[in-house]
Amino acid sequence: MLRAADRLPEDSAVDPERRAKADLSKEVHFATKTLVALQRVSSAVWRRRARLRASD
Repeated sequence: MLRAADRLPEDSAVDPERRAKADLSKEVHFATKTLVALQRVSSAVWRRRARLRASD
């Protein structure tokens, strides 16, 4: 799952020189705000479902 800190501007994400200078891992990549929001909602739903199952 992406964290807010993992969201990069596209030009920074695809520039190997900038990535090396910032010491970014391969897991950190460009993501649109829409994608980040969808991933956060999906993660929250799955966590909620897991808690509900655990409480049964």
